[in-house]
Amino acid sequence: MAKIIKLDQHVANLIAAGEVIERPASVVKELVENAIDAEAKNIAITLVDSGITEIVVADDGVGMDPVDARMCVEPHATSKIRDKQDLFRITTLGFRGEALPSIAAVSHFRLKTSTHGNKGILYSLRGGTFVSEAVIACPRGTEISVRNIFFNTPARLQNLQTPAQELSYITDYVSKIALARPDIAFKLTNNDKVLLQTYGNGNLLEAITQIYGLDIAKHMLSFYESVGYFQVSGYVSDLNVSRANKSQITIIVNERVIKNNAITNAILAAYKDRLVIGRYPLVVLAISADPALVDVNVHPAKLEVRFANENELLNLVTHAISFALHNSEMIVEAEERTPFPLPPQ
Repeated sequence: MAKIIKLDQHVANLIAAGEVIERPASVVKELVENAIDAEAKNIAITLVDSGITEIVVADDGVGMDPVDARMCVEPHATSKIRDKQDLFRITTLGFRGEALPSIAAVSHFRLKTSTHGNKGILYSLRGGTFVSEAVIACPRGTEISVRNIFFNTPARLQNLQTPAQELSYITDYVSKIALARPDIAFKLTNNDKVLLQTYGNGNLLEAITQIYGLDIAKHMLSFYESVGYFQVSGYVSDLNVSRANKSQITIIVNERVIKNNAITNAILAAYKDRLVIGRYPLVVLAISADPALVDVNVHPAKLEVRFANENELLNLVTHAISFALHNSEMIVEAEERTPFPLPPQ
């Protein structure tokens, strides 16, 4: 008797959910990225109990018609790529078609969407199975509600951290994506309390002010430099501002928030001998590169990327930030040397 069988799609979705959806913050990330890909200009993230009870992400993007709305929760269904060549020039945040079916497989999932802001469609799923659909009044855009995450995977539910810790993961992600997209207005609410709000006017320094406060923004230095296929820009803290960890180093590649140890080390190299050991800067680094030079198809959560000509990029990052810090130190030194004017005789 044959021992190898082909798993049914529900089991396959549960396995995929284990790779893509680790915690409530994973759900928020995937839904927000879909909203950005849908050209939203306003994105509201509403949580109940740090997202453990409910997550609602609403946007004013292009929305979906009923056929696309039903298809979007099918595995590997996507509007982002068409063939294998598209994998080498990815310009959207999502592309695999894994997120929505993975989320739906481990939650009570509800999707409301409309393309024209009059009549829309509502689909409800439980554990990845359709349970109801209805035609409803709905504004243009999409609203997805995810309730009772991991209700059918109790081991994963029990291994979530405290609500405060889970909320911190979500807040960290929303802060970083708001810095990556200062042209989009974000609002994050937990149990009816607004935790973070940006206004989407496209000004990065204003977004930094709204997230970290005016006192921090006053100590941020701008930088810009380009070489070859890479361009780097953003803001870094001067030597009056530092942190005890690296959590406020935000790295953005083609408007995608990523993690990359080599780039982090290139940033810190610019601060070598400037900050004491154990202190780290606050950084918003935006990298623009030809998509053909960036491989985002590395990690299920799309957080890690690989670069062609990486050494060229690392040197550029260190040089650009070092130059900004050097100019700041020169200004401070000049101010210290300028004598105070004598009072008139």
